[in-house]
Amino acid sequence: MKTLGDYEMPQGVDPERVITHSLYCGRCGYNLRYQTYVGLCSECGNPYNARPLIMQGIFMPHAMRLPFLDMLVALLCLATAYFLIRHGLNPVVAWQLYAGGFFALIGFVHVVLSIRTLGHFFRFRRVLGRIRAENG
Repeated sequence: MKTLGDYEMPQGVDPERVITHSLYCGRCGYNLRYQTYVGLCSECGNPYNARPLIMQGIFMPHAMRLPFLDMLVALLCLATAYFLIRHGLNPVVAWQLYAGGFFALIGFVHVVLSIRTLGHFFRFRRVLGRIRAENG
């Protein structure tokens, strides 16, 4: 068997196609070292591609953020929609109602994006905690 440091490679696996440094699964935080560049996480089954220009399914701490901008856009759009719809009802002004509906739609889309990004952020924190515990 070929060896890579103190790790013995399985038969038929080329050492040049194996991750030689610590990269972590983006879903569970499992260390993908000595795994092939493309595959499934052996702990949670998350598909990953660790090729340098692709990096999908890999934990990347610099890519995580809180959704402040999405929340701000949602708040501004919903406030504008409320104002336009409220003033477009008495007397009825069609353009204000249409514009209010448009702003309400954009606001609700950003609310959904904010909630989704918050879910990703909390998963990021959980994975980061696991990685810190593993690295001591």
